[in-house]
Amino acid sequence: MKRIKFGNQQSHVAEEEQPIRKKRINWDRLVYLAILFAIVGSLVLYLVRNFYFITAPAQVVKESYAVLLPYDARIEEIMVMEDDSVTRGTPLLKFERDFRVSDNTLVNSTRSVEEWITKERFTAQRNIRVKQVEVEELNRRMAEIDEQIAQLELLVILDVSNATKIEQLKDEKSRLKSDIRVKEEEIKYWQKYLYELPQYKERYTTSLVEQLSANNEISVFNTPVSGIITNINYKQFELAYKGEIIMSVELDDAYVRAYIPQKEFGSIFEGDVVTVSFPDRSKGKGIIEKIYSSLEQLPPEYQDETRVTTRSFLAIVRPLNESQQKKWRINNNLGVEIRKRRFF
Repeated sequence: MKRIKFGNQQSHVAEEEQPIRKKRINWDRLVYLAILFAIVGSLVLYLVRNFYFITAPAQVVKESYAVLLPYDARIEEIMVMEDDSVTRGTPLLKFERDFRVSDNTLVNSTRSVEEWITKERFTAQRNIRVKQVEVEELNRRMAEIDEQIAQLELLVILDVSNATKIEQLKDEKSRLKSDIRVKEEEIKYWQKYLYELPQYKERYTTSLVEQLSANNEISVFNTPVSGIITNINYKQFELAYKGEIIMSVELDDAYVRAYIPQKEFGSIFEGDVVTVSFPDRSKGKGIIEKIYSSLEQLPPEYQDETRVTTRSFLAIVRPLNESQQKKWRINNNLGVEIRKRRFF
């Protein structure tokens, strides 16, 4: 007979299913990673800006022509408005010479200009002479060093002296040569300035001859340059005093003055193409036209008042093409930076 077994299987109590708990976000870890990425990113950005790129502060230079008269005059009519584009010969204003002035000759009209040119000529000649004297002194010192080197070389051959003093003198001679080159560059600058002074007088006189007429009470001032009208300072029927700027004509030409740090001299050269960054975050391309070997003081806007005054090498950067020229003219003068890759 088959045996039947009861209650031999193990009994189980059903357990209530527990809901799966979601993983909590580790905010501490996220904050830590965010700070870490920020530090690493800042470090990478610093290394790129300071080691991969050569950077230099700069400013946009917009040349302008100041419209003024060499005598008091009443403005009869302003014939242009601000931001108007004008070409050479465009009438800018009509004026009547002030009744207090009786002589309308060209000599008296240009007297103030001649006085200014005479003063500038004297300044240029004086600076040229000072630099020439400094060059003569430096050459005299170099001749003395050459004599000392020759004597010391003889003593070294006789084993009476060592070569250390010779190396020091050669280093001094090298510095003197560099100073002489700087002085000669300054002399060339002043000589060029001196040469251009008569041309300025000629242009100014020609402009006055075209504008002034002794037979007419009302005269017309025609612009001798092309550009954009800016800063109209007088209205109709107002009296403009002698030498005061009535308005300005911003010339079409615009370029960048860059201040290359002394440590970067030799890393950037004339003819290099650089990137120009403007305050509005736009960028352009320019080519370095000239680098002056003499040191230039940074503008006050770029100086740190808590540190010693910084002096840098001045570079002139011209736009690559006409489209770049237009872009540069509309930008703010300050807050500009030039950049060039150090490698490749």
